[in-house]
Amino acid sequence: MKINELEDLLGVSKATIRYYEDQGLVTPPRMENGYRDYSDEEVQLFQKIIVLRKLGLGIPEIRDLIDGKVELHDVLEGNVERLRTRQGEISSAIELCGKIEAETADFASLDSPKYLKHIYENEQQGRHFAETKEISVRQLNLAITLLGMLAGTPVIQNKEFSEHSNEPLPADIRANKKEGSSRILVG
Repeated sequence: MKINELEDLLGVSKATIRYYEDQGLVTPPRMENGYRDYSDEEVQLFQKIIVLRKLGLGIPEIRDLIDGKVELHDVLEGNVERLRTRQGEISSAIELCGKIEAETADFASLDSPKYLKHIYENEQQGRHFAETKEISVRQLNLAITLLGMLAGTPVIQNKEFSEHSNEPLPADIRANKKEGSSRILVG
């Protein structure tokens, strides 16, 4: 199977497929013409990787599973704990949103000291809130470029985001969009 067929079958972009290959998770053989030839075994491995990524597992955890260094049960158990922590953060944030909405007419009348006190008191009791973290595109591009330079490898960056380098990107930006994006080579 060729990469175009695999892309359609899996519902992810070629960039995502190549990323998993670059991470050493899947190594398909190449045909005489240099194209990758994906067997049913590689397709199943990609499917497993995608399932685990959708559950929130990181590349190192998946690599350890593939290499047989860890058991699936242990990895999933640890992931459930992380998800429960995140679920608690989301529940705390939803609860506070409801309280603020019920007590506050508009942004100007938001009693921020009161709600910050509520947040800090709850955090001291072990509760967490769903704090959003953002990084600027400039910070991301700098980090990627420096890593590429250290590795001695040219780095492909997404031109679409570089044009808006002062705008922050959400920390959970997805790399597996199937949309075409213009890319530039840096390094």
